[in-house]
Amino acid sequence: MKKHLRLPGILALGLAYLSAGCLCGHKPEQEPARGGAAEGRTEAVHGAVAAWLKDWPTESRVRETSRLAEQIVDRLAAGGGLYLAGEAGFCDELEYRAGGLACAASWNITQHMTTNDVLLVGLFDGGSKMARLFKPFYIGQNNGRFSQALTVVIGSARWPLVEKMFAISNPARWKAGLHLLDTDAPPANGMKNCAVAQVATIAAASALEGEMIAAATRRGRTLAFYPSMFAPGGNEYGEEIKGRVFLDQPKLAPIPAGQIAREYLSICRAQVEAFTASDQPAQVRTAARRMAECQRRGGTIFTLVGGHVLQRGATVPPELERLALFGTLSSWKPPQGLQKGDLFCALAYLDYPKAAVAAAHSNGFETVTLSVEGAPAVENVVDIRCFWRAWDGCVTVPGYRYKALPSSGVVMTPVWYSLMEEARALVAKPD
Repeated sequence: MKKHLRLPGILALGLAYLSAGCLCGHKPEQEPARGGAAEGRTEAVHGAVAAWLKDWPTESRVRETSRLAEQIVDRLAAGGGLYLAGEAGFCDELEYRAGGLACAASWNITQHMTTNDVLLVGLFDGGSKMARLFKPFYIGQNNGRFSQALTVVIGSARWPLVEKMFAISNPARWKAGLHLLDTDAPPANGMKNCAVAQVATIAAASALEGEMIAAATRRGRTLAFYPSMFAPGGNEYGEEIKGRVFLDQPKLAPIPAGQIAREYLSICRAQVEAFTASDQPAQVRTAARRMAECQRRGGTIFTLVGGHVLQRGATVPPELERLALFGTLSSWKPPQGLQKGDLFCALAYLDYPKAAVAAAHSNGFETVTLSVEGAPAVENVVDIRCFWRAWDGCVTVPGYRYKALPSSGVVMTPVWYSLMEEARALVAKPD
């Protein structure tokens, strides 16, 4: 069986509400479907993710998430630190804006923790290919550098190596407790399961953060989290609260346990389902055809990805051997890296990447784009429009200046894996 390659992330440190209609007011470019075998792959990926978002928050799981959140908040209130490990995309999503916790930091291998510290370990699959400095079996070593902390592993008990990791650990060594926040995700084999496994870890982590916000209110505290850097005043506010655990203001009314987690997962599910119900799956298939055609002619599928999760956590199927993940749009200087026959893929965040597309077109390159804003009627652009909302945070917490918990990581992930699955199938079985 072929193994999937996780790119780029070589130096990783660690283990609705919906917009109605097309915001740009035009009908996206459509191309007639070819090769009926590809029909339905995008819908299948999104359907599996939506089913997980619906089925996972059972009463017992939400109660366990809230219980862990209370323990974490109590340790932070006692002066402990919050550290992130595991997958790079997981760490980036929980540490940065939008939605990251202002006090969070990536775990460093030289750190020694105390019983007031908290370690969150996020895994995207059972083998933790990206967890370069904190692989699951570090847990089994019962190492004193980190076994003092309250440790929560976010992953699936259905992954054999995660089950084994807990079987060989020594609970007596974990002074503050060792816990699995079980996502119940399937093994990450195939693009559909990769999407579910990755979404499950990110969504469960965000649900945990939401329950931390609620737990803090029940203790008279206001947890500090980042807004998007693109939100009005977001950068200034982010700098103001950087490194803080709690805020002096505002004082918030107590929020019942389970409320924020359920609302967040419900919003994410609605946004995922809105994508499937729209005309965007056809756009994914059109974009996939462009990718396949580029590879067949010997070009490079030159790809830049926005957001946090996929920049250092995207899985690429081995069939797409000419797909290159460059980095962020802001780090690209046109026409850097592009050569004749290449395809320029600018998978953005909120805004349509107008300047980057114009630069690519001026140098003669076809483009694929993704954004919330949507593309204007531009020739030679295949645009995929997504359904999270500005400024990404999606849960209103009365009293906070900004909405909590970004949905983009959850909603963009199945779009990526739909695109990978559609293109992989075309390359493996060309028309």
